[in-house]
Amino acid sequence: MNQLTDVLTAISHPTRRAIIEQLSNGPARFLDVAKRLNTALNAVTKHLKLLERAGLIETQKTRA
Repeated sequence: MNQLTDVLTAISHPTRRAIIEQLSNGPARFLDVAKRLNTALNAVTKHLKLLERAGLIETQKTRA
């Protein structure tokens, strides 16, 4: 896929738009994003990966 297609695909889904809206307020932990969406964790993971691949978000692993 080219970058434009990636971005358009990413923003085409309402869940991914909700994630972008939530993250526009600042960084959030994965579980905080998932909790707010009230959806399965594996679905949230897939949405986040797609958003990251499109260059709309950045993920970062941290140690607790």
